[in-house]
Amino acid sequence: MPLPGSKGPRPSGSAEPPAPETLPGTFEEALALARAVAAEPDVLGADFVRQSPYESAPRTVPVLDRSCRWQREALPHEVLAGLSRSSEVPGEVSGGGPLRVTAHVTVYRTTAHADAAMARFLEDALRCPDQRPRRGERVTSLVSLGEKPVFHDAEDSVFEVGQYTDDVHGGPHPYLWAANRVGSVVFAVSVKGADGYDAKTVSATGSGALGSMLTDVRRELR
Repeated sequence: MPLPGSKGPRPSGSAEPPAPETLPGTFEEALALARAVAAEPDVLGADFVRQSPYESAPRTVPVLDRSCRWQREALPHEVLAGLSRSSEVPGEVSGGGPLRVTAHVTVYRTTAHADAAMARFLEDALRCPDQRPRRGERVTSLVSLGEKPVFHDAEDSVFEVGQYTDDVHGGPHPYLWAANRVGSVVFAVSVKGADGYDAKTVSATGSGALGSMLTDVRRELR
């Protein structure tokens, strides 16, 4: 089903790296940027609302552990700040299951650190094609592809697709995870499908969120 009120990508500018002096250098600067960039419900579409919990705990980042479970851990040295926001179209609105989207922004100390993180994302999908995002949730048959940026003013992109199942709403449903990098900033989106949403809609939802965040990152790093 089409997503009412969804917004498409809004790319602008070029793929040139931002000037070094525009990149955050402290936790406070990095967190302010993350808050300005992480997609909120109104960016995703008219029917999106906040999930509970909505924002991640301060000074933490998501980490895929050795057992292929996603955990939030304290900021490692190479990360200045991170923020995740979770939104959804409730099932009672869609007439199917809830369409869930989480936007992530991670600000690294250097562009080299951010570039290394993008490479690790490819390795993670190979190491863990089956993952546990949260308790009661499973992502299976995950395939990751490094590719040219989907949006022409991103410097790097990673795209992953798979199948999503949870204990309440069943499945499998289409799943998307995608990330872009601009300078030392990595911004990503995960989209968990549900009854009533096909892979095309899941992909379009993720593309719209990434396009909006890309525009915001470029604006903040002028």
